Amino acid sequence: MDVLDLAWSSNGEYLASCSIDSRVLLWNMKSRTAMMTPMRVLTGHSNWVKGVAWDPVGRFLASASEDRRVIIWRAQDWGIEAEIAAPFQDVTAQTFFMRLVELYMSR
Repeated sequence: MDVLDLAWSSNGEYLASCSIDSRVLLWNMKSRTAMMTPMRVLTGHSNWVKGVAWDPVGRFLASASEDRRVIIWRAQDWGIEAEIAAPFQDVTAQTFFMRLVELYMSR
């Protein structure tokens, strides 16, 4: 799993990570053990998740993906609060990372 971004919750209890496998993983940092497993896996995106950010109070987590959507997750039950796609639909440029992968795969 190639991690693209990390974000700590405001209280330091949770860590969110995102990666090229289209998932957001949530880690409970209060119960650290030698073999940590994610406490929750969020699977609403259809392409690489390239960024995660918590709101200042810790009620929501936002994830941004190469699928041209931002998903707002409720920390209360990890359901989807909102999906934001309209501002990103006309964007045609790929990220620099995606261009590097395509270049590498074309060899």
